[in-house]
Amino acid sequence: MNAKLKALLIASMAICLSLPALAQSGSNHSSDNFTSGWRLCNESRHAVVFVAYSYFANGDWVTKGWRRIDRGKCSVFQNEITNKTAYYYAISEDETAQWDGDVNFCAHPKEQFEYSGDVSSCPSGQKNFPFYALKLDGEKAVTRNLTSN
Repeated sequence: MNAKLKALLIASMAICLSLPALAQSGSNHSSDNFTSGWRLCNESRHAVVFVAYSYFANGDWVTKGWRRIDRGKCSVFQNEITNKTAYYYAISEDETAQWDGDVNFCAHPKEQFEYSGDVSSCPSGQKNFPFYALKLDGEKAVTRNLTSN
């Protein structure tokens, strides 16, 4: 293999491997100026937590996943609180811990997804996950720390 092709292949692999972390990792919250919206922080013993979440915006429910949060980092899920409640389900990368509730939302178990509107039955390949109801009513900024049991 010639040197140019080898260098191009190595550079391409490095970019591909770094994209998921760059696109989805959160910010450090120890010295930030978080003033509006809602966010989750990974304060657990788990190096990585993935989150599926649902919130009300522009007259409709939006459900998305999976957002990566590294240990010691936070991720803002909505910049402005527009409803009394938002929902989330979180699971550790090694699947040994989860943060859940009792409200079912459809989510793809392994791939990125986004739904808008009422999904009364899960599409093929999706399943219901038990989301936690996060009360936001009357708050301007809400931080929830995901901690180890």
